[in-house]
Amino acid sequence: MKHDERDERMIQTVRRELDRSTSDLDGAIAGRLAEIRAKAVAEAGRRHFPFLPRWVTVGGVATLTAAAVAGIIWFSSPSVEPVPVAVQDDPEQIELIAANDHIQLYEDIEFYHWLAAQENQ
Repeated sequence: MKHDERDERMIQTVRRELDRSTSDLDGAIAGRLAEIRAKAVAEAGRRHFPFLPRWVTVGGVATLTAAAVAGIIWFSSPSVEPVPVAVQDDPEQIELIAANDHIQLYEDIEFYHWLAAQENQ
C-alpha cells in the first residue's frame, strides 16, 4: 500500500467516527458546533495582506526592524566629553592629560618645579 492510500484510509476512518459521534448530539449543540466551525474556516482563509504570503510579511517586518536599528546606530553621534576651559589654554596641562605616565608624579608637580628652580640657582 502506498503512503497516500494509507493516509486517505485513515482520514476516511476518522471522518466516519467523528460523524458517528456528532450524530448522537442534541440539535442545539450540533448547530453551535457547525457555527463555530464555519467561523474558524472563514478566519483561516482570511489574510491581512492577501497579495503577500505570510512568510514575506514576517520577513519584511524583521528586515525593517534590523534596518531601523542599524540606522539609529549609524547616524547617532558619538558622545565626546568636552575639554575643560582651563585645560584648553595651557598646552602643558594638555600634554600631562594625554600622557600615560604615573599620575602621582603630577600630583606634586609644584614641588618638582620648585626643586628644579633651586637647582638652577
